[in-house]
Order: sequence, then C-alpha cells, then structure tokens
Amino acid sequence: MGSPITTYGGRATSKKGVDGKVHTIVYTGSTPPFKLNNERAMTKDALRVIPSRPENVLDPLSRVNLEKPYPIEWNIKVKDIGRLDTQSL
Repeated sequence: MGSPITTYGGRATSKKGVDGKVHTIVYTGSTPPFKLNNERAMTKDALRVIPSRPENVLDPLSRVNLEKPYPIEWNIKVKDIGRLDTQSL
C-alpha cells in the first residue's frame, strides 16, 4: 500500500476542497517545513522521510493524504523516495 504525496499545485492544504485533517506534512530535511499561513488545520504530526538517495528531496509544500491508501500492483510504476523515520511516528 502507498499514500499519495502532492503539493496541490504549490498550495498545500490551502487548495479549495482539500481537507487538512486527513493530511500531514511530509519532508526529507532535518526539520519540518513551516505551514502556509492560509493552510487548513492538520491534526497529525509531520512525517520525516529518510531519502533512499541524496537527490530524493521532497518539496517543502509536500503533503501526504493519510486517508487515501492505494494498493500497489506489480505493473504500476512507483518511485522509491525513502523510508519513514521511526522517530517521527
């Protein structure tokens, strides 16, 4: 299973129709990025990803939808960006 990571066109959870309560910040740096001033409230703590390769850097506006898991079948292309840092769980 996987969950979609998106910036919503650079608007994060401030995009119309996006429910902030089911999203959280996902990041690859050492500290979580700041939320936009007009973002909808997110109730979950930010999740840090330890990149599998140095060039795998997430945009600071990356958000993960925690209520929309996708089954990943053998014929679907996915990108290995890394693994979750257990310290951020």
